[in-house]
Amino acid sequence: MDELIKITEHDGKRAVNARELHQFLENKRQFANWIEQRIEQYGFVENQDYCSFNKIVKRETGATTCKEYALSLDMAKELSMVENNEKGRLARKYFIECEKKANTHALDDFDKKLKTASWLASYLNLSDASKLLIAQAIAKPFGLPLPEYVSSKGVHHSASELLKKHSMGMSVVKFNEKLMEKGYLVEATRKGTSKLHKFKVISGKGLEFGENVVPAKNQNETQPHWYDEKFEELINIIN
Repeated sequence: MDELIKITEHDGKRAVNARELHQFLENKRQFANWIEQRIEQYGFVENQDYCSFNKIVKRETGATTCKEYALSLDMAKELSMVENNEKGRLARKYFIECEKKANTHALDDFDKKLKTASWLASYLNLSDASKLLIAQAIAKPFGLPLPEYVSSKGVHHSASELLKKHSMGMSVVKFNEKLMEKGYLVEATRKGTSKLHKFKVISGKGLEFGENVVPAKNQNETQPHWYDEKFEELINIIN
């Protein structure tokens, strides 16, 4: 599909420049009079249907400030329709096709992200809270409602915190080694900018004793957290 009128982004939303639309429609009225009359006649609302802003245009002998309008696609379609000419019908059809194309791409992108999230959740044995964190990141651009939190299966902390609390005299490295020997912990890798990064993941066998948490600062890997009430039982197993 050839580009008839440029569709850009304004304040995070797809928009059409009103001056360019006016030019395409070949309306004979002055642009400022045309857009102001259309806004009043059809009740368009600023910051909902359109945004106005000033643009400085340089001239040979100085500069001029022009008032510009960024139109929503719905407003652009309506303005095209009310022109009641061939150019208007062509523009309206063009905007409709652009919307269909954008929606198709958005759904394809959403589907890819869902599949990736599903694979991550399974591969890394993510906790429900971590799954929700990923789901929120995927759903937010689409305005989909999600709960703010999910309850954990129990109070949990990192191995370093719990080992210190229980005065175990064991390093986190040794603790992890023992867990890996018993099959409660496995090692995973992710690609970095220049090398592979290794990190630990609680296996399916170990999920009785803890959950994999996605740190807010690094959502590309997980951090094992262990349930406080099950920690002593876990220590007895690996010892």
